[in-house]
Amino acid sequence: MLYEAGVIAWFRGRHDEALARYDEGLALVQASDARHARGALLYVRAILLQERGDLDAAFDHYVRALELIRVSGNLHLEASALYYFAGAHLERGQRDDAARLLERALVMFRDLEILATRR
Repeated sequence: MLYEAGVIAWFRGRHDEALARYDEGLALVQASDARHARGALLYVRAILLQERGDLDAAFDHYVRALELIRVSGNLHLEASALYYFAGAHLERGQRDDAARLLERALVMFRDLEILATRR
């Protein structure tokens, strides 16, 4: 719920409120084994930090989020996070790193598409 509340605040241009909702959600799940929730909250927080121009903090959040998401096994969320992380690399002028991340994301999205068509 706090994830979505943050997204709504973000879309309304209330960035500080969005960050507060994400922080509140992180505080709730920090002590649990909810890797997926922690990863998702860190990931969306990274996107917002990147949008605000705080690339160093965004990079840190992306790295931590991807570690948690990878362990949770959510390929869709991981591929999406890789896509956005690639954008952060492009903002830093790191084209080769961005290309590698985008390629990994594309492979994951294709794998997900294959899995979906088998059902």
